[in-house]
Amino acid sequence: MKNYGYYSFIDDKKNINSCSMCSDKHPLMVNCAGSFNTDFPFTTNNPSGRLDYYLMCMVSGVLSVSCYGDTVSISAGDVIIIPPNTPYKYTNASSEHMSYLWVHFTGSHAEKVLEAYGFKYFPEVFTTSDVNSLSLKFKTIFDAYSKKDGFRDAELSALFDLLLISITRSCASPESLSNELVRSVRIIKTSYNTDIKIPDLAKAEHLSVSRYNFLFKKQFGISPTKYILRLRMNCARDLLDSTDLSVKQIGLVSGYNDSHFFSKTFKSFTGMSPSEYRERHKK
Repeated sequence: MKNYGYYSFIDDKKNINSCSMCSDKHPLMVNCAGSFNTDFPFTTNNPSGRLDYYLMCMVSGVLSVSCYGDTVSISAGDVIIIPPNTPYKYTNASSEHMSYLWVHFTGSHAEKVLEAYGFKYFPEVFTTSDVNSLSLKFKTIFDAYSKKDGFRDAELSALFDLLLISITRSCASPESLSNELVRSVRIIKTSYNTDIKIPDLAKAEHLSVSRYNFLFKKQFGISPTKYILRLRMNCARDLLDSTDLSVKQIGLVSGYNDSHFFSKTFKSFTGMSPSEYRERHKK
């Protein structure tokens, strides 16, 4: 497999975000797509994130991917989605052959489409059962770029939609195949800003704490403590972006009675203090 890169919108910028675009012009839009192959170790680091969504499908090798302190290793058949405005970094530490397929996409209904198909964002990993079949779906997207008529972008959207459906159908996602942990996850999602105790979550599922932690990490890729932290930090970021609440008020809403501890935790998670985050996103 060779290296390919296909771009729907081209500008004169020569950097990692040259095809990055957030748009609501159409329900689902493919900004760019391609494949990457190497026999050498490498690291890609984008501390600012992208304006669009990033879908990556591993074909061979192992890649270590990190976002906001969470790190997962993905291998052949694994699919991840990194949402917009999320700093990320990934590393191939091996000299063995590694390849992955990728799509950057946007659109007014992109989030709703992903939700309808059961996709969750990084660090959730979707393990597919037939990477060869998915590779052919990617190839149809690549082939569509050769068409220069007025229907190309609409065809790209349709083909990408079919790719998402194929991924969903071939996924062996534990959450989609099991009702395990439903009660405790519901508690977390409705009460993450309260003092949730892991033993109480385990009790809700009639499990020991060690068994609960094991099943939770198997299902979501991270510990319940990190899962709760991520929900709190997402809440704080949303409030910093969209309200004029004080940092202390946002800390309280997010689940932190101590504003100093909230600021320290937020900086550890995002690399910025709450005030720095708000100022940078205003700019």
